[in-house]
Amino acid sequence: MYVAESKRLTHQGAKKIMSTAVDMANQAGIAISCAIVDAGGHMILLERMDGGRFHTVHSCTTKAVCAASNRRPTTAKGAAGQDLDVSHAIGLALAAGPERWTAMEGWCAGADRRPMYWRRRG
Repeated sequence: MYVAESKRLTHQGAKKIMSTAVDMANQAGIAISCAIVDAGGHMILLERMDGGRFHTVHSCTTKAVCAASNRRPTTAKGAAGQDLDVSHAIGLALAAGPERWTAMEGWCAGADRRPMYWRRRG
């Protein structure tokens, strides 16, 4: 057989997941950003709560793509369930794609792991 049947997340399903995530964050008293992607890592929904930090939009998107790629929630475990140290866990997140990057004080690391520097104003 050359074609397999599969289930896909609907827009209504993504909205229910988003609602649950935002409710849980409100109960915990924290402001989050939440990205929901399809099985191919393409965005379905993205929300940043009032008070959510701007960097969390990038990190939650990368986290969602990694989860879709590995077909399981992101943790400090690799795709085969092995323990990862912090540098490997960060490397996996950065490998989610060149358009996703992590900004840090004075530099940012692209998915190709080459640092790109910029000067601070002032």
